[in-house]
Amino acid sequence: MKKLFALFTSAALLFVSSVASAVPIDGSIKFFGVADTTTLAGVVTKVEFTSQLVGTSSGDFSVVAPLTAVAFTDLNPVGPTPALWSVGGFTFDLMNVITNTVVGNGVVVSGSGMVSGNGYDATVFSWLYTAQEGNNQTFSASSIPAPAGTALLGLTLLAFGLSRRNKKS
Repeated sequence: MKKLFALFTSAALLFVSSVASAVPIDGSIKFFGVADTTTLAGVVTKVEFTSQLVGTSSGDFSVVAPLTAVAFTDLNPVGPTPALWSVGGFTFDLMNVITNTVVGNGVVVSGSGMVSGNGYDATVFSWLYTAQEGNNQTFSASSIPAPAGTALLGLTLLAFGLSRRNKKS
């Protein structure tokens, strides 16, 4: 009877965990276009986006066709920037900047933020902005996998462990 109870409890926990699990956004999207990048003392101080288009998209972003226009908010890499970009029902909110440097005639700014929209849960994404002298620049975002699968496995193993412990008592 205890085995049946432990099996039922584990199955119920697994079911509840899978029903309650989030649906994160998966994939990547890359942009290209024209922007005016301002630098001072070896760091980027501002990026003013003029015109941006989708270059490539994969995963959940594949609903956004190449060459689709993207709405950008000018980037101030000192603090968070809500709605940095929006396209095809997705919106990216910049949370932080990790790298901000000038390398030769180019710049590199990277960090992380949250992408939301199209019925998906907000998902942490890494992002990268690069620009070369002459306004040739690219911007990309890629998902960072969430540890949901590992958490689910851990809960299931915990339930089995507790059921075996109760059996020995």
